[in-house]
Amino acid sequence: MFVCDGAFDLDDTPPDGVFFNRLSGSAHTRDHANAIPYGEAVLSWLECHGRRVVNGRRTLTLETRKSDQYAVMKHAGINVPKTIVAMGRKSLMDAAVKINKTPFIVKPNCGGKGLGVELFESLDALSAKLDQYLDDTIYLVQEYIVAPNKKILRSEFIGGKYQYSVQVDTSGGFELCPADVCELPQPSNDPKFLLLKNWVHPDKDMLETCIQGQGIEVCAIETIEDANGKRYAYDINVNTNYNTKAEQEAGLETGAYERLAEFLAGLK
Repeated sequence: MFVCDGAFDLDDTPPDGVFFNRLSGSAHTRDHANAIPYGEAVLSWLECHGRRVVNGRRTLTLETRKSDQYAVMKHAGINVPKTIVAMGRKSLMDAAVKINKTPFIVKPNCGGKGLGVELFESLDALSAKLDQYLDDTIYLVQEYIVAPNKKILRSEFIGGKYQYSVQVDTSGGFELCPADVCELPQPSNDPKFLLLKNWVHPDKDMLETCIQGQGIEVCAIETIEDANGKRYAYDINVNTNYNTKAEQEAGLETGAYERLAEFLAGLK
C-alpha cells in the first residue's frame, strides 16, 4: 500500500493478514511530506483492530524522531554522542556553545539518508549559516565522533535478532544508504560496504535488548568507534535496506532479504 494519497473508512474492518511498515523517515525529501502522518493513521487503525503489524506506529515515531532514538538508547545503557535538542535559531546557537567542542554536527530531528546533516568546524561557521535553519523545526546539535579509519558499522536486525554487521566507508559523506539503487560514486579504493562475515558486534546483546524493548522487529543500527576504542550508536534505521553485492562478496548463503521473507512468512 502506497500511502502518499488514498482514503480508508474508520467504520471498515481491516483485512486479515500481517502488515509490514516500510514507511521512510526521508519521505519528505521526495515530495511525500504527508506520507508519515497518513501512514501513522493507517497503522493506528490496523493496531486498534488487533492486526499483526511489524514495526508499528511506535516504531514509525522512532524512525522520524532522532531525539527519541537517542533517549531510548541512552536509557538502555548504550553510548550515544553528546546531543542537544534545539528549537529555533537562538536555541540552536546556544546548543552549539554548550557542546563546547569542535567540530560539531547539526542535523534535522527528522532526517533520512543522511540528508541535512552538516559538519561545522567552528561556532562562527554555524553563525554564518544560521539563516538557513528554520525557527519552527527541531534540530540536533551533536558532538562529532571521529573514526580514525573513516569507517562505521551498520548492524542489521530481523525479528529483533542480530543478523550481521557491514563496515561502511564514510569518506564520501553522510549519505550511507546501502540499497543497491542508492549507490553513490566511491571516492576511495576501499569497498563502500564490506560485510563482516563470522563477526559479531560486541554490543549485540545490548542493542537487541534496546530494540526489543521498543517493539522494533526489523532495523539497522549504525555505530562508530573513536580513536580510544569507545563505541557509540547514533542511528536506528527502521526502514532498512540491504546491499546484495556485499552479501555476495562475503559468500553469505542466505541473504537478509531471504531471512526477512522467512521471518514474515512465519508470522500470524
